[in-house]
Amino acid sequence: MVAFLLWGTLALLLLAVIHFGYEAIVLPSLHTALRYRLFALRDRLRRLKYENEEGVDPRVLRYLEQSINGAVRFLPGLDLVSLRAFLKAYKQDKEFRELIRKRVKFLDSCSSDEVQQIRKDLYRIGRDANLANNAVMATILLLALIPIVWVVHNFIKLRNNLSSMLSVSENEMDQILRKAKTLSA
Repeated sequence: MVAFLLWGTLALLLLAVIHFGYEAIVLPSLHTALRYRLFALRDRLRRLKYENEEGVDPRVLRYLEQSINGAVRFLPGLDLVSLRAFLKAYKQDKEFRELIRKRVKFLDSCSSDEVQQIRKDLYRIGRDANLANNAVMATILLLALIPIVWVVHNFIKLRNNLSSMLSVSENEMDQILRKAKTLSA
């Protein structure tokens, strides 16, 4: 039992160090790289806006620029919590839902290949930010599931073998438990 507690404590300490290292060192660097990608994307959009050789509706360009600016501002917060908040607002607020549907339909209707490519690139950057922001949480949840699965597995094993275990005499159980104590000491 002491060994289990010691290894469990060491594992939690290691997870804390990994979490700190990722959140304090790796993630800010990833955010900077993603922001640079967003700035480059916004520069492409502004060049398209300035040249506008394809006759793109200025509202399309404005919506896209607002989306990119929002992604730059909220990049560190693009995670499961913000997705849940968005989905809740989307579900509950009919006007908001209709605004988003109209905007997506309007952007989808734009025939400019460059605009559609910018939208795809914006999605990819958002996806990468979401992965980066949720990487530690997903890893910790996965690692936390391992002991939970182990406990559930052992409870099922206990339930399946309980009648056999309760068929053992007091003396036999005493011998089994003494052996177990001497092995763990």
